[in-house]
Amino acid sequence: MKKLRLLVFVLFVTSINTSFSQFIDTSWITCYTNKFDPAFSFKTNNIDTCTTSIDVKVTYKGRPSYVYWSDGYSTIDRTINYSGKYQLYFFDSANCADTSVTLNVTLKGGLIYTYTGNGTNEVTICQGNSAYLYAYHSEEIVWNTGETSSNILVNKAGKYFAKSKGNKSCVSVSDTITVNVVTPKQLSVKVTGKTDFCYGDSCILEVNTTDSNIYWTPYYNYGKKIVVKQSGIYTVYYKDPTYGCGIYSDSVIVNVNTPQVFSICMVTNDSATGKNKIVWKPQSWVTNYQVYRETSVSGEFELIGELKGASNEFFIDTTSKPRTRAYTYYVNAFDSCGNSAIENQYYRHTTLHLTASLGVTGENNLNWSDYWGIYPINTYNIYRSNQGGAFKKIASVSASVKSFSDYEAPNGTNRYKIGIDAVTDCNSTKEELNSNIVAFGILSSDELQRPTISINPNPTNGKFTLSGISIGTKVQVYSMTGLLIEELNASESGYYSVEHLAAGIYLIQTGSNFMQKLVKE
Repeated sequence: MKKLRLLVFVLFVTSINTSFSQFIDTSWITCYTNKFDPAFSFKTNNIDTCTTSIDVKVTYKGRPSYVYWSDGYSTIDRTINYSGKYQLYFFDSANCADTSVTLNVTLKGGLIYTYTGNGTNEVTICQGNSAYLYAYHSEEIVWNTGETSSNILVNKAGKYFAKSKGNKSCVSVSDTITVNVVTPKQLSVKVTGKTDFCYGDSCILEVNTTDSNIYWTPYYNYGKKIVVKQSGIYTVYYKDPTYGCGIYSDSVIVNVNTPQVFSICMVTNDSATGKNKIVWKPQSWVTNYQVYRETSVSGEFELIGELKGASNEFFIDTTSKPRTRAYTYYVNAFDSCGNSAIENQYYRHTTLHLTASLGVTGENNLNWSDYWGIYPINTYNIYRSNQGGAFKKIASVSASVKSFSDYEAPNGTNRYKIGIDAVTDCNSTKEELNSNIVAFGILSSDELQRPTISINPNPTNGKFTLSGISIGTKVQVYSMTGLLIEELNASESGYYSVEHLAAGIYLIQTGSNFMQKLVKE
């Protein structure tokens, strides 16, 4: 009995290695029987299907000693994965074989292999990311998304599979790939305070999570709450610790009103008053201007005037004495927050100071100091006025030269000034900046600036007279800071009134005369 079973096994193995459609040699079987009456669960023993496998179940009678299939299987019920002819053998105790059932199988469904980048049929991605799904088959495939390429890029959670049409419209379907999408927790930022504030103030930003896997941009702070003092676009980034998925919160825009740097255009000699005139370009964001002048200590400045309102564009330093020395100034401009830039003090201007001396051969010698605050300065212009006439340019010298001798001065009284043609911050065209005036001849510099009109009474309680002017001459009233308050026309009576003005000191200018002080009590 043992020898017979060994021979059967060897014959079956040989059959498997050659072809499933080949049967074992049955010549050794000496007897046959039909007593087991086996039958398959199918309606027919000729199976033609579009699937890739079939499950075979067998019904039979009695109790066989052992069972063999022609391809080597020794279990009665089984799964068939290949096309072919399958013979089933039932043996009784006498080794008689029941060979009454044969199954012919034709499988037309080709297997489609699907897989992901990690080699499995399941992949997890972060929200906003994508993953490739792959499929392999000898024929054209169609994914359940409608795409026909061998690999597809997906970014949504779901079940994905591919199918293929084989011969005679048989359809093969792949295994299903599961795609999971991880959505990190949504972040929101709470703001305490205003997001548009003055320099020196702050606001508080707080994120709605206690998770430690967060950080702020642009400061890369990891705390739940931060204090913001600078302008910027602030967001919070969260990273899921399990899958590494990240998400940003909505942005919070913070605007800090930082004071702007302000600089003056120039300091020139005012032709009307003979005083220093500080000039700048008005800025709409300014609420008030403060004018500073250097003291007798280098680098130390004192406040000499303040002007309210953005439209102011100059200040006359009525206490200056331009004929005696050069002066250095800067202007501090304040915004609506009451702040000013500390850098303003570095945008200083130092005036031209012109001095004169008579040469041993009668020439008029001029010497002046550098003007500081405008760059570059290329040329200094020398102007002369004879006998009170208009100033005319008589020479120009390089900015590296600081002296000039006039050997051709005409007879009579001669006045001089130095000018600079410069492009300033106030405009894109050149405007001239002037030094103080010096004089040679009969009149001294004091006599040249002596007014030709008189004010009576001065001080006054509101009404006064002007003598020495002609009818129709324009009379202008200025504040001590150089602001024009009003204009009056000269009258025949010579009477004027400033009763409506507050008590204080004012400057009166008539025509081209120098300004005179008027005290209103």
